[in-house]
Amino acid sequence: MKQNVSWSATTLESFTMCPQRFYRTQVIKDIEAKPTPAADYSNQFHELLGQALVGNPFPEKFARFQHMVDLVRALPGEHSVFKTLAVDRQLKPCSLDKAWAKSTVDYMVVNGKEAVLFFWKTGQKAPSDAAKLSAALLFCLKVESVIVSIRTFWLRAGCIEKETYTRAELPDLLKTFVPAYKRLLDAHQTGAWKSTPCGLCKHYCEVTDCRFHGI
Repeated sequence: MKQNVSWSATTLESFTMCPQRFYRTQVIKDIEAKPTPAADYSNQFHELLGQALVGNPFPEKFARFQHMVDLVRALPGEHSVFKTLAVDRQLKPCSLDKAWAKSTVDYMVVNGKEAVLFFWKTGQKAPSDAAKLSAALLFCLKVESVIVSIRTFWLRAGCIEKETYTRAELPDLLKTFVPAYKRLLDAHQTGAWKSTPCGLCKHYCEVTDCRFHGI
């Protein structure tokens, strides 16, 4: 029976979408999770984004996004590409293999007591708490940071979502994830992984023996 479960915002979102699919593909792994066409596109974009962020321009297919990269690379401060933030159960820095909570930032610029986190999203604009977790973990890892700003580029919608958090908001940021984490921990402890219909059922779910598959 697990008493402590490693998690990220993506972990909680995947679990909430369908606990049974999460169990089969992420816990016992008797079924291999297959990326959807949207996920394939996102992976392709982010692979090229990583290259662009270190000075290798986008190919023609994504050249229209180069100006965003040029702007963030010009900001003053310490720059990191695809930075993974990880803390242990006591919210202290740790290696990724020992992480209790973790989050990956596409691009991070730290300048003194302020930090800016950048995310590029290729899908439809939708609510997500991933940026909040990144802000919370950065406060845990960099005690000198007082303000964390977040810029999320929604490429399909053609808009930028802006958020700003202060260190005083750290407890509230972490509380955002408590309900979903408790449900995840409870599922590990009780073995109850409920099948839940979602947008993947009809075409993309790998769990073919689920009663909702194909619906």
